Amino acid sequence: MMDNTALCLSKAILYFLSLTQQENEEFKEIPATKTTSNVEDKNKKDKKEETMSDKITLTIPKKKNIALIAHDGKKAELIQWCKDNSEILKKHFLCGTGTTARMIADATDLPVRGYNSGPLGGDQQIGAKIVEGKIDFVIFFSDPLTAAPHDPDVKALMRIAQVYDIPFANNKATADFMINSPLMDDEYNHDVINFQQNIEHRAETLPNK
Repeated sequence: MMDNTALCLSKAILYFLSLTQQENEEFKEIPATKTTSNVEDKNKKDKKEETMSDKITLTIPKKKNIALIAHDGKKAELIQWCKDNSEILKKHFLCGTGTTARMIADATDLPVRGYNSGPLGGDQQIGAKIVEGKIDFVIFFSDPLTAAPHDPDVKALMRIAQVYDIPFANNKATADFMINSPLMDDEYNHDVINFQQNIEHRAETLPNK
């Protein structure tokens, strides 16, 4: 009787130990599963960051949107430049600040869409069109020897053209080189800041209070 009792007790102990070992093994697997999940989440995050580049590629089309601007002391020079290059310019869409656009249209018969005069916000309108992707090319004959009341607007226009990687000529020599480039008759891809990523990053990093 005692032998049977001892045998049963031994079997019970062995069964209990096997259950305990199984529970321990299952418990150990839980952190491993969580660790794998964390690694997968991190890999997905890294992959997302890799696919979202710091730059995006934009295309300047064959028919370019060209802005024509000139200070008062340079308007006659720009008008003559437009006459000399009218065969090239007529292939593209032209716009300009108020007075300059009107004078070029009258002197050359080139269609030029006019915005406001520079001192009345025309330079800022041109800058806004660059931001909207509606101007691809700027010819600005600036006068370095005469002070302009809207000089801050001019500097802002030059800066925004640089930010958006827009071709920008601020004198006749540069304009000549640009307009005679073979790229005038072709599409041109250029890299600019990934603005959506920049906005998301600033929204996440700047304090909200």
